[in-house]
Amino acid sequence: MPTLECISFNTSACTPEEAAEDLIVWTNETHDRMEYRIAKKPPRLPSLYPLEGIQKFASQRWNNETTAIISVDVLTVRGMSIVRSVLKRKIGDSHVSYHGRIHIPFRDFAFEIKIKTAPVTAPTGRETQLRAEHENNEDATLPWEQDPYLPDHRSDFLCCESDNGDYDARFPEDPLTLLRQELVKIVSSIATIREVRNAVPFQGNISA
Repeated sequence: MPTLECISFNTSACTPEEAAEDLIVWTNETHDRMEYRIAKKPPRLPSLYPLEGIQKFASQRWNNETTAIISVDVLTVRGMSIVRSVLKRKIGDSHVSYHGRIHIPFRDFAFEIKIKTAPVTAPTGRETQLRAEHENNEDATLPWEQDPYLPDHRSDFLCCESDNGDYDARFPEDPLTLLRQELVKIVSSIATIREVRNAVPFQGNISA
């Protein structure tokens, strides 16, 4: 069974808070929490390809009255398939938190990196500004709130237009922008030992 030391990634901006055999926790200066853990079993996921299958699976299984899917994609890093997802979670009636997850699944085990931003007041300044622009745009054809992979999905809490990464450059200090940047930094810095790279790949363990 591999250990946490089998995979490394950039944590230069974080301060260690907790460490155990199967879990390490860090925080950063904005009080975001990052967890890195190893699991004896991979997560319940369908085959990672085609991409549309796991995206629709995520929309069907992960969306609920307090969680909204923003994005799910599958990347290949150092020969490994990595599932990267971004979610938005409602906290009470007036706050939200953004969550980033990196799953590195294999047939017999999995690594997981999770980042949870500190709660922010909802609607955020980003959402307020972009919603005003959307409502004043006579050419806007898409609804303000819509699941990114199942447009007909209905819920009281969904991804909204302001969550789109295309707006990150306009809001460089927004927590969602910073979360996505952190996920990119982590993924690009992942390094592994040969034992992990040679492990039996993940083929899915649940139907999409």
